[in-house]
Amino acid sequence: MKKILLTAIVSLALSQSAVAGTAGIAGLKLIQGVGIVNTTFFGHFATGVMQVRVQGGFVIPAGLTCTDTQYLDTLRSADPDRALFNLLRDAKTQRRNVLLYITDDTTKAASPGRCSLVAAEVL
Repeated sequence: MKKILLTAIVSLALSQSAVAGTAGIAGLKLIQGVGIVNTTFFGHFATGVMQVRVQGGFVIPAGLTCTDTQYLDTLRSADPDRALFNLLRDAKTQRRNVLLYITDDTTKAASPGRCSLVAAEVL
């Protein structure tokens, strides 16, 4: 049931993202770090941004215009209850692989040049 619900949420997130930008899957990866940036320094557009560092980096899917292959960002408004943050924190702690769904939609951008994380699935 959880898998079906997650699939529906991911499909909705990707379809909504595709309206203003392109969406794709960054691949099956380990999370090197995850944190919350509570200031607008280093080019972040807003406070409360979740920043994710992908171990070993990732290949940007075809069609996406982001350039940073190490970090992903997510606006606080995209993860208001911090469910995605908690999922990634737990995956990092347990060293579990995560499938990352990303977009270059500028309305979801938290930092220049970085893709935004719209969903994740722990495998």
